[in-house]
Amino acid sequence: RGIPCRRYRLGAFPAGAERRGHSLQARSAGGGIRRRALRRGGDSHAGVELSLNICSLTGRGESMSDKEFAKGNIVFFFCDMVKSTSIARTLGKTRFDAEVLAPYHALLNQVLNANQGREIQYTGDGVFAVFHTPQQAVAAARQLQEGLRDVPIPVMIGDKESLCMARVGLHRSIVDLQPDANGLYPEAYSEIAYSHRVMEPGNDGQILVSKSLWIAIEGKKQTGDWTEWGNRYLKSYSEAPQSLYELLWDGVTKGEPGARWLPDWYVREINLFIGRVAPMQRIEKWLKEAKRPLLTLHGTGGIGKTRLAVETVIQLGGEFPAGVAFVSLDRESSNRIPSTSLKTTSRAR
Repeated sequence: RGIPCRRYRLGAFPAGAERRGHSLQARSAGGGIRRRALRRGGDSHAGVELSLNICSLTGRGESMSDKEFAKGNIVFFFCDMVKSTSIARTLGKTRFDAEVLAPYHALLNQVLNANQGREIQYTGDGVFAVFHTPQQAVAAARQLQEGLRDVPIPVMIGDKESLCMARVGLHRSIVDLQPDANGLYPEAYSEIAYSHRVMEPGNDGQILVSKSLWIAIEGKKQTGDWTEWGNRYLKSYSEAPQSLYELLWDGVTKGEPGARWLPDWYVREINLFIGRVAPMQRIEKWLKEAKRPLLTLHGTGGIGKTRLAVETVIQLGGEFPAGVAFVSLDRESSNRIPSTSLKTTSRAR
């Protein structure tokens, strides 16, 4: 169709094997992924035949028309390859492009087209795309991870073999968004930036989504498929804790994403806070009840009341739009209202 195509060599065949025909033809039409046996000289070598939609690199998938541009509360999709820089430096650009990027991009193209996703930008080993609905975006993320598991992309580094893995971040826009004539969203900078931050703390093979998307997809009704990671620190959004939700696409969590959020006034303890789950749950319940505007922890000195209160409030920080504060009453007299401390420390996040 007049669209330039490239030929990629996997380079995964034994030394001395006939290589003619062992290449990947990039076609302009979207296509699936299938395994086939490549026979040369009586030997059988497992291979993967991939077709890559070159149109996708322009940011306008062939299956999408101008009338189909997503609008409203759209879903942003960010993904990238884990440890890609290290892999590329080890393999070199030629091998990295042929052995890793070509099949990886082909899989991305397949899952986006299958779920009506439209890529806005490719960034080497990553992609930024948009979807009409949360269900489509979640399905694409799940299919991407399943594809990398079921049709693995091996990477030989020295004498060790590892697998290509990706992390995915999804976010549903809070406001209605309208695309321009080119299918871009010039008014969505903050939403797009937040979507990227959702992906950043992800681990190998992890799918993370924002709270707005989790609510839209009714994650509460799918308790077995999700793990909540509350009180997360996201770069550029450090003024308040953020909640992320992990899709357990294979039934197993990929570990704690990133670091937990800590307020400015918090002085890190030299030891870990262990246990006290039941008291923390009771305190959280009481604090969320509007009928309890003030809660006092009472007990013998030295048993850890302050530590318990601080740890609980940090976990609950995201529940209060105005933030949380710590007011030290150590220097206040016991026979008067601590007005001085309350005035000087009105709010700290």
